[in-house]
Amino acid sequence: MISDIACCLGSPGQEPSHGLVAPCPRPSLRGLSLILFLLLALVAGAGRDAAAETGGRTIALGFDGLDPNPIAAWGDRCIEPCAVPMLIRASSQLTGEVDQAQTAGSTGYLDVAAPALSWIDGTVLGWLPVWARVILWAALASLLSMAIYRLASRQETLAQVKAQVLETRARLQGFEGEFDELWPILRRNLGLAGKQLGLTFVPAMIAGLPVLFILAWMSNAFDARPPAPGETLTVTLTPAEGRALPPVTWQGEGRAVETAPGVWSVTWPTPGRTLRLENADGTRLLALPTTAPVRTVAQREWWNPLIGNPGGYLPSPGDVAAVHLGLPQPTVLPFGPDWLRGWLPTTLLVLVVLSLFLKIRWRLH
Repeated sequence: MISDIACCLGSPGQEPSHGLVAPCPRPSLRGLSLILFLLLALVAGAGRDAAAETGGRTIALGFDGLDPNPIAAWGDRCIEPCAVPMLIRASSQLTGEVDQAQTAGSTGYLDVAAPALSWIDGTVLGWLPVWARVILWAALASLLSMAIYRLASRQETLAQVKAQVLETRARLQGFEGEFDELWPILRRNLGLAGKQLGLTFVPAMIAGLPVLFILAWMSNAFDARPPAPGETLTVTLTPAEGRALPPVTWQGEGRAVETAPGVWSVTWPTPGRTLRLENADGTRLLALPTTAPVRTVAQREWWNPLIGNPGGYLPSPGDVAAVHLGLPQPTVLPFGPDWLRGWLPTTLLVLVVLSLFLKIRWRLH
């Protein structure tokens, strides 16, 4: 393959036709070119037609076209540094293909209730504004959690233990005897505290499940909305730890302008069209629009089996750790900074206030 490229570039006395080679101004560059071809020839002899898998794509390495006598073919010519990556990609047959199962969106164990919750939100509550739906779902999560704790916990036994704990603490506060006489009271106090913890731990864990299911669903349902076609948003690339961002390009319909290193101003494509972010070797990192409106597309993490990302993932391992999409967020509060206007602050506030109210109202221990 490389010998064919060399032949089409002409003889040593001719000007290069494709700009991939140039006359060597110094013997050192000629020696560097010779070393490069010798290394490629050694790799070809040792690992002909070998395959290596990295970043979710298969790279076939085959150097059947290497000229055994590069000096005769090239004469006093050498490779320009900018042309080396292109020649290596051509010789290595990089396809840029990624395993779709690795980058497709997924659901986790905490997302099992998402289809039912989405149906209820769309059919029953769809006519309500976003802020009302967020408050209702937060109130439902609090009500279910406290009701389950009330039924699952042994409230009568907890009331007795709590009375004993108060009695023991009163004895500790009024104790004026010898230190040896204090140990039985301390042991009783610690034992009652452990018993109270044992009576509440399992019911509390069970009662927390509705909150986890609803919060996991709300994080996808109310975190972002799709932009309008032609709307401009900011896309930010975050490099993986210890790596630099690779050169990337945007392909497809839409306009993408790099405003800073790793930061792009992108126009949202029209329905039925896509705008793809691709690596230098043609590997697709993501495509807009994503399968679901999400603000972050990242490599798979250990928690994704619990909480999935319906918008998909980046190839892993890779140089890009995450792509942050500046999608518009539904507004719950009409005032305050941006982080306060989203669904999460309002949801947490309703959860805490209503849970405390129900605890006092139902006299839960």
